[in-house]
Amino acid sequence: MTKLSLFSILILAVFNIGLVTDVEPELKKITEFPAKEYSRSYSVLKNSPTVLQGDFIETYKGVQITQGTYYNNLPDGNWIFRGLNNKAERVLSYEKGILNGNSMRFYKTGDTCSVSFYKMGRIEGEQRSFHLNGKPLSSGTFAGGKAVGKFTEWYDNAQIKSIKHYENNKLQGEYQYFSASGILLIEGNYKAGLLDGINREFYPDGKLRLEMEYKNGNCWNLIHQLKKNGKENKKSGKLVNGNGTINLYNNDEALVNTETFSNGLLEGTSTQYYKNGKTESIAEYHAGRRNGLYADYYSSGEIYRKSFYTNDTLNGHEIRYSDNKIFKEGDYKMGEKVPGTWKVYSPNGFSPEEILENTPVKSEELHFPDGDLNAEAFSFAEVMPDFLDGEFQSFLKANTKYPAEAMHNGIQGTCYISFIINKLGFVEDVKVAKGTSPLLDAEALRVMKTLPRWTPGYIGGQPVRIEMKQPVRFVLK
Repeated sequence: MTKLSLFSILILAVFNIGLVTDVEPELKKITEFPAKEYSRSYSVLKNSPTVLQGDFIETYKGVQITQGTYYNNLPDGNWIFRGLNNKAERVLSYEKGILNGNSMRFYKTGDTCSVSFYKMGRIEGEQRSFHLNGKPLSSGTFAGGKAVGKFTEWYDNAQIKSIKHYENNKLQGEYQYFSASGILLIEGNYKAGLLDGINREFYPDGKLRLEMEYKNGNCWNLIHQLKKNGKENKKSGKLVNGNGTINLYNNDEALVNTETFSNGLLEGTSTQYYKNGKTESIAEYHAGRRNGLYADYYSSGEIYRKSFYTNDTLNGHEIRYSDNKIFKEGDYKMGEKVPGTWKVYSPNGFSPEEILENTPVKSEELHFPDGDLNAEAFSFAEVMPDFLDGEFQSFLKANTKYPAEAMHNGIQGTCYISFIINKLGFVEDVKVAKGTSPLLDAEALRVMKTLPRWTPGYIGGQPVRIEMKQPVRFVLK
């Protein structure tokens, strides 16, 4: 028998240890049916049953709505999220829980919505988004998660909408906005993210309407405010070297806001108006910050909300109204809701929101949906639903089209749409909560029904149905 040296034995021992560490962990596959028409299958470590590892699939109404892989409880590799039409709505790449690689989002039709690239959680390189018709919507470049260089937006007819420049994630240099027909509407300059220098706004025919000078983001001098006939608007007021009171008018020569400045900063009462002449909001300012009462109104003139601010932060009692009746009230303390003070009034006297808002928030891990997917909906959650990483307003802005007939007849206003985000993130029960005109209501309803899947809301770590209300505002400029 050949004798092995101590050195050879050590080498074999190290080799064998290496083989042991390369063995794949033993997994236990689980398939669950926690709710009607919903199932999920996944794997956990056999010796650690709380650790997700391997493939994960969710199925709802016969469609694989989620497909991905976990590594040590973290998303890893490619993940696909589908709508109920079986078309992908999101395709994301992860590396141990961090976005890393290509990220693609799609409309419900399957057409590409946006294309991005992430490098260890930070967006990198060119990001592009597209209109539903496939034409470009926006394009810009990021470095280390920060916007740099030129950013361009387009209308769905391929006409440039805006051109802006960024430096280290802040607007820098010249910017321009155009109409869908290519007419320059706004031009100005930014310095380190603040308006600086001359800013001009134009009528739809290209004629000058407003010329204002800014200094470090502060309104400094009102140079011109012209009527459609080219003559100075004598109702403009005066702003000289950052001091004065001005009245600003829109393209239809309707008053839109009245503001007072001291050393370039808002001071005193600031009032904004709807095109129909009714008050849109009233706010009190001191040294450029909101301090005191803030009230905003529906376009009909009815009060919507009364709040109080301290240095731009909600602080004090807030009341919200519907049809001139209080439906919600409570207190804020420096931006935080004060538990025990919130009341929500409803016809049946029961409100999940009231109970939840007066309950201290618990920090718990998030769980998969269980039980009735059609359970009662809340209007508030510890973790609210999220739409495409906070891109909800961008989606509405890009996909809402002002009805031609409403535009021709000067119809504007705000439509409130209610909808439910279910436990799986799908949009349900979309309807008009408070309308403004049949034409505008129909367009707002159409857009909201095109919403793709969200990340659901959570209470106590459990996904819940959340009822949301979204104002869709139509304003003629």
